[in-house]
Amino acid sequence: MELTLQEKSESSADFKIWKGEWNKTLLGIQNSLKNLPWLNPLRKAYKGENKYYQFDVANEIGFVMPDTLISNRKLDLINFMNVHEKCLFKLMNQEIYEVGNEYLGLYTNVITKSDLEKFGETEENPLVLQEYITKQYEVRYTVVGKEHFVCKIDSQASKKANEDWRRYDISHTPHAPIEPPAEIKEKVNRMIEVLGLEYGALDFIVTPENKWVFLEINCLGQYLWIEQLSGLQISNAIANWIKNHI
Repeated sequence: MELTLQEKSESSADFKIWKGEWNKTLLGIQNSLKNLPWLNPLRKAYKGENKYYQFDVANEIGFVMPDTLISNRKLDLINFMNVHEKCLFKLMNQEIYEVGNEYLGLYTNVITKSDLEKFGETEENPLVLQEYITKQYEVRYTVVGKEHFVCKIDSQASKKANEDWRRYDISHTPHAPIEPPAEIKEKVNRMIEVLGLEYGALDFIVTPENKWVFLEINCLGQYLWIEQLSGLQISNAIANWIKNHI
């Protein structure tokens, strides 16, 4: 995957100190200004980012989701792969790793039983396995207050990004605004309400049968590339929300 200069510098001690001090300072400022309007209260945003919690919420709301297993028990992982013809491996926490002279990130990948051969019987970290869902295209669904900005990402047009669009092959991955089904819009509104948010960036798969499959919600998700590629006016909506809540 291609990294920014900031991501490439994250392995240095100087950058980690700089980043850590800024994060703590900004957190302190946010707590000191808690009486002012915030697009997302930080406490609720961090809670909503937890995949275990949001999967429970999404299930209660009635979103269609891939069959998922989170386990560090090797037998359970293998049995799950026996049930599904094809499985994906993903991480709960995304980091950048320096390997030799390269900077690598682990995004969503197809996994096989042979990949689990070196996985230990005990003391391993949990793995997240999901059944592979055949895609027609993917969707980045951004909510600002009551406004919905829905972008079709034609990830299947790219050999690099067809398993996970975050590998970013922009020139071969068309982006375009679309209108979501009414029932999906209703469920998105319900999820934002339950999580106590005003902003959220949700990821969906749309199957060849036009079934919408929920993957996750990013309570602090990025949006600028969607705006630039699709023309969706997300920044204006955020500015208007702030202006209307001051």
